[in-house]
Amino acid sequence: DHQAVHSFNETTPRSSVGNFAYKDFLWRDTGVVQGDLEQFKLSHFSAGPGYVYGRSGWDEEATHFFFKAGDRFTAHQHLDVGHFLIYRQGELAGDGGHYDSFNTPHAVNYYVRTIAHNTMLIHDPDESWPAIRAGEVTGNDGGQTHDWPHHNGAVVDAEAWLRDWELYDIADMLAVVEHGNSLYVAADCSRAYAADKLVSFSRQIVFQRPGTFVVFDRVESTDAQYRKTWLLQAAKKPVDVDGTLVVTNGDGRLFVQTLLPTEPIVRLADGDQLYRYGGNRYEPTRDTGPAPECRIEISPSEPAEVDYFLHVLTATDAGIESVPRARARRLQGSFEIDIGETTITLPADPRASTEHDITTAVLEQESGLLPQNFALQQTLLQGATIDGHETDVAPGAVVMDGACEQILAGDQHGDGTVDDGLQQFVHGPHGGTVTDAVGHGVFAGDLRLQLPIFSRQVLVGRFQFLGKTRILLHQPQTFDISLETVHEEAVVERFAGD
Repeated sequence: DHQAVHSFNETTPRSSVGNFAYKDFLWRDTGVVQGDLEQFKLSHFSAGPGYVYGRSGWDEEATHFFFKAGDRFTAHQHLDVGHFLIYRQGELAGDGGHYDSFNTPHAVNYYVRTIAHNTMLIHDPDESWPAIRAGEVTGNDGGQTHDWPHHNGAVVDAEAWLRDWELYDIADMLAVVEHGNSLYVAADCSRAYAADKLVSFSRQIVFQRPGTFVVFDRVESTDAQYRKTWLLQAAKKPVDVDGTLVVTNGDGRLFVQTLLPTEPIVRLADGDQLYRYGGNRYEPTRDTGPAPECRIEISPSEPAEVDYFLHVLTATDAGIESVPRARARRLQGSFEIDIGETTITLPADPRASTEHDITTAVLEQESGLLPQNFALQQTLLQGATIDGHETDVAPGAVVMDGACEQILAGDQHGDGTVDDGLQQFVHGPHGGTVTDAVGHGVFAGDLRLQLPIFSRQVLVGRFQFLGKTRILLHQPQTFDISLETVHEEAVVERFAGD
C-alpha cells in the first residue's frame, strides 16, 4: 500500500503530497524492482467500503470502470450507492457537480446528492431532507436518504457504528466475479433510500472487456406514482443516432442503448438546466475543473410499482462510428441480452433465492477458498454449553445465538480466555444474515443462513446447527453445498447452483 502511495505521489503531484511524505520516509522500500504491469490482475474488490475497480488492460487505451455499493462511514461520502464511472481516453460517465465548498447550496443540493451520480432516483413529492453538512437542503431530487445523527453523516468510531449499525449498513455487495473476459458485479442498494418510498433496488453490471457494459436494474417502489429515473452523468451532451445516445469526449466515445423501459422518456439536462431541478437552480460558486456537462435522465412512460432498466453502454475510441445493436428477451425469472455474437443471461432479481428448512444439520463447504470480506477471526479454545447442548468446537470457531446477532463465546482479547457475550456480529445481522465465518462452529436456536449469489466463500469448515435452520441459496450458485443431518439415518441433500 505504501509503495502505491509513493507511486501516486510521483505521478499525480497535488497539494496533499506533503500529508503522505512521512510514509515514504518510514516505509518506502527502495529495493523494490519495477515489474511488468501486464502481470497484474484486471479487477480489485475493496470489501470494506464496497468499491470495485476494473479495467480492460494496462495499455494507455484501456477502458476503466468503478462501482460502489457499501456502508456509510465518513463525512465526505456522497449519497451515491450504486454509482459507477467509465473512462476510456478520457472521462465518459463521471461524477456531476463541483466541490466548491463543504456546505454551499450547490454542495448539499447537488454535488453530494444522488442526482449528480450514475444511479437511481425514486421521486416521492412529499420527501424532505435534514441539513447536510450543516447546509440547508431545499431540493427534493428523489435520491438517497441522509438520516444520520451527525450533520455530516460521519461515524465517530467503530463502537458507534456497531451500536447503530442499522443506520450505516445501507448496501450489500452481492457478487464480484471474474469469469473469462468478463467482470460481474451485483448489489442490493435498497437501504440507501427511504423505506416509505422504496421496497427494493438491485443493480447488476457485466463489464464485457474491452469496453461493453450491461447495466441491469430492478426497482420496486411503494407507490406506482413515484417516478423512477435512471441517471447518467455524461462528459458531453450526447447526440441521438437512430435511438442510441452517443457521448464523445476528446478521443473517447460512449454509446448508450436503452433496452428497458421499452418506451422511455428521455431528458437531457445541460447548459443552464444542468444544475436545475424542482424549480430551483444550484449553480456552483466556482469552477473546480472538468465535470460532466449533461445529465441524462431516463424514466418509464407508464407508472408501475416494479420497473426494469436495462442499458448497454459501449466505450470506444472516438473514431468508432457504430456498435452492435443490443436486444433483450424476458425469460422465466431472467433476461437474455444479445450483443453481437455474445449472449448474457441475468437473473431478474439477484436477491431472489430458494429456501430449504432443515432441523439439525451439519454444513460443510469444501471449496478451499480463503475467507473474504468481513471474515470473523475469533478463536474458541474450548467447548461451550448452549441451550443445554454440550459442544466441542475447534480453534477458529464462533458460537452464535439463534438470531445470529451475537457471538456467544470466543477469545475476544486474545488472552486465552473464552469470553461470553462477545461483541455483535461484525458484518451486521440485518435479517439474521450470516456471512464469512471461518473455522468450525456451532449455531444454536433458529437460524436463517443466507448464501449470496456467486458467493466466493461464506462458511469454511464444519458447522453444527442446533434448532430449525433455513438455508437460502441464491441463484445461480458456483459451488455445491452439502447438508446432512446429525441423526443416524444421515440424509444428504445437495443443492448445486441453479
